[in-house]
Amino acid sequence: MTDTLQQSNSPLRLAYAIIANPNPILASTSETNPSLVSLQVIISDVSHGVTLKQIDIVIPIGATATDLSTDALPQPTDVTPANVSATLNTTINTIGNTITIVANNEDPTNTDIILQGTSIQFYLNNIEVNDLVGVVYVAITETTAAASVTDNSAARLVKQDTDIPITNFWASNNVIYAYDQTVTLFWTCDVQGNSDYYMLSSSDGWIDPTQYDDTDGSTTGVTSPTLSQTTVFYLQAFHASGEKVGTAVDLTVHVLPPALYNEQCLYNTAGLPPRVVLLKWSSTYVSYCAIEINGSIFVSNAPASAPEGYPLFITSNGEINIRLIAYGLTDTANPTPAKTDYLFNSFSVTPYQQHALSYATPYIGEMTYLGPIANQANTYGIGITPDGRYAYIMGYKQTSQQISPYDPSLKINEFAAYMNKIDLNNNCSCKALSLTGANYILRMTNSATNSQFTYTVVSFSQSNDAIYGCLKRINVSNDKVDSFDNFPCVVGPALTPDNQFLLAVQSAGGNLTTPPGSVAITINASNAATTNLNLGQKYGYQTAVTPNGQIGFVTNKASNTVSMLDISQIASGVITVIATLNVGAAPTTTTVTPDGTLALVTNSGSNNISVINITTQSVEPNSINGLSGPFGLAITNDSKYAYVANYSNGSISVIDIARRSVVYNPITMGGHPVAVAITPDQQKVLVIQENSNVLTVITN
Repeated sequence: MTDTLQQSNSPLRLAYAIIANPNPILASTSETNPSLVSLQVIISDVSHGVTLKQIDIVIPIGATATDLSTDALPQPTDVTPANVSATLNTTINTIGNTITIVANNEDPTNTDIILQGTSIQFYLNNIEVNDLVGVVYVAITETTAAASVTDNSAARLVKQDTDIPITNFWASNNVIYAYDQTVTLFWTCDVQGNSDYYMLSSSDGWIDPTQYDDTDGSTTGVTSPTLSQTTVFYLQAFHASGEKVGTAVDLTVHVLPPALYNEQCLYNTAGLPPRVVLLKWSSTYVSYCAIEINGSIFVSNAPASAPEGYPLFITSNGEINIRLIAYGLTDTANPTPAKTDYLFNSFSVTPYQQHALSYATPYIGEMTYLGPIANQANTYGIGITPDGRYAYIMGYKQTSQQISPYDPSLKINEFAAYMNKIDLNNNCSCKALSLTGANYILRMTNSATNSQFTYTVVSFSQSNDAIYGCLKRINVSNDKVDSFDNFPCVVGPALTPDNQFLLAVQSAGGNLTTPPGSVAITINASNAATTNLNLGQKYGYQTAVTPNGQIGFVTNKASNTVSMLDISQIASGVITVIATLNVGAAPTTTTVTPDGTLALVTNSGSNNISVINITTQSVEPNSINGLSGPFGLAITNDSKYAYVANYSNGSISVIDIARRSVVYNPITMGGHPVAVAITPDQQKVLVIQENSNVLTVITN
């Protein structure tokens, strides 16, 4: 027998179901021939958002009729929190007869179990049932920060006598995530059970008049009526005289469709800038939402709930109709999500006016195109001084073409490299600083900039397999350019917070068909003394350093990995690998949030962003999707938003980091944007494109 969801008068805030397999549970006949049962436990949110400190589920064990087994309960297996909110991170353990669920104690910042219209599921396998028939009542305790509540009969398990003719009663789906669905009911019978027919009924009043024989339930099964709520089905065996054989066996099918509530649309309200709409909603059993404006999808991957508000910047004029579409949960038995929607009240937007970039949630105002940038045909990287006065843009232009001295059939382009100094306080006037003479196959990287110097690396090749890099240091005050010794293909430099060292990566050793290697290198910013560490990866591309200077990152583009490094002893010339983390395809840029908790990795080959939890030294299972060849990335000072350059479709996307999702429509500018930087006052977003001499400023 299986339980139902607990009664409405239960003090518990969550719903608990324990599903037996096989069903019914049979008492053991002897120690040499025991009955075994496995239990599926489903914990569901029916209170529209629940936060707990601990859950304890007690299933009595011992030798009496009210105990399930004489043995201790097994450890939970197949825990599936895939349909729970992103903040859920739990540890589930069994001691004796008690299953305890707490927040994952490996993460000291994670102290709560949070369910938002979703569920936790796990299994207890192969429990040996004792030999006494009876009802086992399950006690469940929920503990919050303030108090604990217990229900001593939240669920029940019935042990049937072994002579009952029904040996198993189950449904094609124990959980369905939509209304008006059917399930197929199956059963098997003991041919020695001395029963003549079987009948079905349910808790919502359905009585099937058909008299089924022993084989009907085990072959085609019986289709249920459409279900509008969680339903208990009963299977009863009868003699030909109509006398019941044993007791009915029951089975619960849980119906958990998506639902929206507390919907609000705030517009033209105090505290909101013009054209900003703040949507609020909560939900149950929703995996994600979409937002439709005037019949077209505006946001395809909004969160399941947004009780604090989800901002939109409206680009259209006139009447605006916004529809929120909620997509239900899925599993292997329910692969297509059910949908529900809510249409907010319409409103009108006046013609476009100028808007500020800075708000509690950023949004986009005007875009300005500056150019041409002096002496530059191709731009690649950008850095801004801490005072916000200057931006440094790396670039190059072709100067000539020669026959390769190594292969007469190959023509090699020669380039000249420039550092362009942009005065952001003086109409973005540009001054070009020459970095090197003509070289072969040139490659520019990002800059590392502080109040005194900006550092970049000019990488060039004089053969197919010998690539070199020259570290350039430019004095911010007098534009003097210093060149340190050549390093084999040093790229992607990042400064430590004390401005004393640079972390870079060497990607030498490759050729036109074989990707180069990846060697982390630390460079003393004053004398160019170096320390090397071979990472054992391919095509080291770019680096990043945490705000505390303790951890560094290297993206390995051809290995689809990020190397996480301990650089706490960088001054002593010691760096070590903490972990090699698998990310998406062709990772390019790794950027650390200013609060030091996360590192965001743009995966240009898989069109998404991987999120690295620095505390747990691991990659989150879900990526941030909806991008197009993401390349460069910059993060706001409050660690809430990221601006991402979409190389493939010529746009900028805004990421809500907490929600792990794209917000707003992409900002289209054309070309191939590769690098993004935000001014320290958070008022301007600077974007450069690889194949143009244009700087784009997104500002008020």
